[in-house]
Amino acid sequence: MALSAASANQCDGLCNDPVDCACDGEKLRAVRTYLHERFPNRAVREFHSHSTVVVRGSMPAPCANYHVVSLSDELPYCAVLTGQFLAQPVGELCDHLRGWDLARAIQVERTVIVDANGLSPL
Repeated sequence: MALSAASANQCDGLCNDPVDCACDGEKLRAVRTYLHERFPNRAVREFHSHSTVVVRGSMPAPCANYHVVSLSDELPYCAVLTGQFLAQPVGELCDHLRGWDLARAIQVERTVIVDANGLSPL
C-alpha cells in the first residue's frame, strides 16, 4: 500500500474543520514544539492533504484527510500525521516522536508518514 498526495488545502495553524480530521490543538502543539526544538530556524506551516491510497492491482481510493506539518526550506521537510497517530494520548505522541527520531527521518527522507505504528517514507 502507498500513500500519494493528490491536493492540499491550506490551514492557518490549527485545523478549522474538526469534522473532517482528527486535529487536536494540544497534540498539534506537541508536534510543533518537538519540531521547533530540532529545527529552530525553520518556519512551520500546516495543511490538510486530501490523499489517495493505492493498492497494487486496484484503482486508487480516496482517503481521509491527513494533517501535514511542513518545515520551510528550499525543499521543505514534511511530516504527514495520520488520524491513528493523532488518536494517541499526548504523552505517547511525544515519546514516539523522540523514540522514532522523527527529526532525523525527515532530514533523510524529506517527507515521512507518521502513523501509530511508526514512521515510513512517502
